[in-house]
Amino acid sequence: MQEFEIEQIKEIIKQHGYEYKEILKNDSFSYIFLCQHRSNGQKFVIKMSIKQQIVEDESKNLMELCHPYIIKLYDIFEDDVNEYLVLEYCPNGTIEQKGKLPYKKFVRYSKQILEAIKFCHSKNIALRDINPKNIYIDQYDQIKLTNFGMAKEFQN
Repeated sequence: MQEFEIEQIKEIIKQHGYEYKEILKNDSFSYIFLCQHRSNGQKFVIKMSIKQQIVEDESKNLMELCHPYIIKLYDIFEDDVNEYLVLEYCPNGTIEQKGKLPYKKFVRYSKQILEAIKFCHSKNIALRDINPKNIYIDQYDQIKLTNFGMAKEFQN
């Protein structure tokens, strides 16, 4: 991403009440920024993706999924090209970054993951991209499933 693009993104984020801090991640589909709410100082992640069906599906799915082990969606805004999802910030990284876990922690995290998946299935949503890179750990050491762009709604 070029410097002028970063400056444009910072301005868009600022117009919506957030202060850009840094890029956390980028891949072929999106950029993930660490941001801070300008009035209360709370940290959030803003996921910027080019508008497309995957992004629309992700925001729709997240709006329907309010669960303690699923990442929270706080806000959505867009510009002419991109959609921005304001998401819960998980400062403890991913399961992948944790590496090998002690047995008790592995069991606790596994139960949380299964509860989140069961909840998604109860809402007729199938997650299709569950992997250690998409399982974050919040400040309370709780699992948060993320990346619902590949999730699909299904019929009974």
